[in-house]
Amino acid sequence: MTAYQFEIQHIHQTFHKGTANEHHVLKGIDLKVKKGDFICLIGGNGSGKSTLLNAISGSFPIDEGKLLLKQKEIQSLKEYQRAKFIGRVFQDPNLGTSPRMTIAENLSIAQKRGAKRSFIKRATSSNAVKQFSKEVEMLELGLENRLNTEIGLLSGGQRQAITLLMSVLQKPELLLLDEHTAALDPKIAKFIMKKTNELITKQHLTAMMVTHNLQDALSYGNRLIMMQAGKIVLDLNQTEKEKMTVEELYQLFSQ
Repeated sequence: MTAYQFEIQHIHQTFHKGTANEHHVLKGIDLKVKKGDFICLIGGNGSGKSTLLNAISGSFPIDEGKLLLKQKEIQSLKEYQRAKFIGRVFQDPNLGTSPRMTIAENLSIAQKRGAKRSFIKRATSSNAVKQFSKEVEMLELGLENRLNTEIGLLSGGQRQAITLLMSVLQKPELLLLDEHTAALDPKIAKFIMKKTNELITKQHLTAMMVTHNLQDALSYGNRLIMMQAGKIVLDLNQTEKEKMTVEELYQLFSQ
């Protein structure tokens, strides 16, 4: 029997129940994720992709079903509790960081991800700063020399690179990437995707990435999942994915 890194068992989510705006967003999602899987998740607007990531991270309690991380149920845990073992990067570079705090201070918070606020201190020791400098240097943006710069003063691409680094600083059991390059210009988006793949590969992370870039969906990861109307309608492994073209994926959207 395979021990999966992460499992979704028949989850349902309906918003605005009992009103004219009732919307059944997730309709009995089942998914098994092996350790080291890098899943690209595609689908049209309203297909449920981001809602699925929100359900996994704990943004809201799910109506029905189970979420198992390393065979332990996590659906009853609060979002900050799940943050101990789930990393996340959002589409907006302004989310996930504290703009008035320095790069080093933001990284220090990331080191204590999941801890209660009362236990988080701004102070960063010289040893920690030295470690952060090495980590940031890997981004190849020259930011290792600007650790005392407020993160709100960085460009969108620089900030997203730091956010990405923060999400993997504690090597999460599961990394969620929610269209994390969509708000960046094409050149920076390409760079961030390259760094994303390097970090996932180097740390042997298990990851799920929502993307509207179909070329990225084919180029990265070992698995491709497509959602439509709250359901998974396509699940391709590495071999099947390599046989697909962008044009063929586009055609699936119209079926």
